Amino acid sequence: MDQEKRVLLAFLISIAMLMLWRALFPPPRPPKATAPAPAKATSAQPTAATAMPTPPPKPVPLPVAQGVKTEEIVVEGDLYRVTLSTQGAKVKSWVLKKYFDENEKPLDVVNGPACETLGFPMSIHLDDQALSARLNSAFYVANPPGTALRAPVKVSFTYSDGKVRVEKEFAFGKGYEAHVEASIFDGERYRPLAVAWPGGFGDHSLPIKDAEARSLAVYKAPEEGKPRTMTLTKIKEERLIPGPLELAGSADRFFVGVFLPDSP
Repeated sequence: MDQEKRVLLAFLISIAMLMLWRALFPPPRPPKATAPAPAKATSAQPTAATAMPTPPPKPVPLPVAQGVKTEEIVVEGDLYRVTLSTQGAKVKSWVLKKYFDENEKPLDVVNGPACETLGFPMSIHLDDQALSARLNSAFYVANPPGTALRAPVKVSFTYSDGKVRVEKEFAFGKGYEAHVEASIFDGERYRPLAVAWPGGFGDHSLPIKDAEARSLAVYKAPEEGKPRTMTLTKIKEERLIPGPLELAGSADRFFVGVFLPDSP
C-alpha cells in the first residue's frame, strides 16, 4: 500500500513538474486567422494564363543516427553522481554525495521505482503521445563515448530515424547546477516540446505521510518578489500556469529541484 501511495504522490509531482515546464517554455502560438480583405469590383479582363499555386516544400531527409543497445553513462563530480541512459537519453539516478537519506545512504533524488511506471527525468513530452513514447524508448548515440566521465563535462545524445531528429545536451559543472538543451527537428521545422521530471524529487525514503505533507510545487514570475508554492496533494489534474516564469520546480523538506530558463 505504501508503494502505491508513493507512486500516486510521484504522479502528482510529475504533473506539477510538467505543467511548470510548459509555463517556462510554452509552445509557440499559431498565428491568428485574419479575414480576407474585400475584393474590389473590377471589370472582367481576359488573361493569358493563370498562375499555378506553389507546392509546399518537402521535408528535408535527415541522416539516420541510432544506438544499438542500452548503455549507462556515469558522470562523477565532487558533489554528485549522475547516471544517464542512452535509451531515451534520460536520467536514471542523481545522487547527492554530501547528503544522506533516512537509511543513511547517499541521497538519490530520483524515485527509481516510481519512474519505472511514470518515466524518468528528462523524458520528452509532445502532443503526439505515440511519438513521445517512441522517442523516450529509442536508443540514442552518446558523445563522448564511454561509461565513466568526470565533471566538468558535456554529454550529448542524438537520435534520428530519417524523419525526426532529437538532440539533447547535458552540461555538468563543479556545482549542483546542470544545463540541459533539447530540440526536435522534423525536416521542416523545430517542434515545440516539454521535458519532464516524472516520479518525484527529493528524499524518497521518508515516511509517506511526511512526504505528502512536505512536497510542494514552486514557481516565480519576474514581477513577484518571492516564489509561490503549491501543495502537490491538492493537484488533481494538469493546470496551466501563465508565464513567463523565472523558475519552476518541485521541493520537499530539505531539497528543491528547479528549472531555470536562460531567459524568462
